[in-house]
Amino acid sequence: MTSPLQQKIKITGPSIVTANRTRDGAVIYRTPSHDWSDRLSEAAVVRTADDARTLLAESIADDIGSVGAYIAPVDAFSILTTLKVPVMALLGGEGTVFGPVLGALVFVILEESIWARFLEANQAILGATIVILIFFLPGGLLRIDYRRLWA
Repeated sequence: MTSPLQQKIKITGPSIVTANRTRDGAVIYRTPSHDWSDRLSEAAVVRTADDARTLLAESIADDIGSVGAYIAPVDAFSILTTLKVPVMALLGGEGTVFGPVLGALVFVILEESIWARFLEANQAILGATIVILIFFLPGGLLRIDYRRLWA
């Protein structure tokens, strides 16, 4: 098995090193002062693969306070990630079990197809698409009267 430090590290944006604290299992973040904190706002943010490798090496060497250190992109903690779940539910149609499932399926397909075609502007296009869908489909996909569409 290859050590994490021997693997090729790809950094596509701001990243942090996170792990779990050994005494209670809490999620912790490596700080610029080479310590651990349970606050994301105190995390050391790196932007290059070399900086990430150095920070990860320090974190792995400090296995007394943490276990399972790894590099995580900062966007994993972004507001966009938090907003995806309610948007999926609204897209499918609230009030049923099947609506959010359908919304999640459609949203993921939509997100991946936009990301694949418009890599630089995918978040802006996805945001505009969400706004348009919410305005024109306020009840979600399950509330569309499909009999009227085909008639």
